[in-house]
Amino acid sequence: MLQNEQLGQLSFKQLIGQSQDRQHTQDAFSQICQAYVKVDACLEQCEKSSDSSARVRQTYAGIRFICVDHKKG
Repeated sequence: MLQNEQLGQLSFKQLIGQSQDRQHTQDAFSQICQAYVKVDACLEQCEKSSDSSARVRQTYAGIRFICVDHKKG
């Protein structure tokens, strides 16, 4: 199995541990998750006036899994 394929199977904490620069990786994911929270709040407001927000949310489903669902579990 290729190293990239193995990294795709790691949890968030394991991915940080595999990184050459742990702090940089952790900071990058933190920024991504902060941006996701802002976008998600905006989409929630837009749902009242747009029917395309569901499609946008589908696009961000992977980020939601990392930033919201996986952290809760």
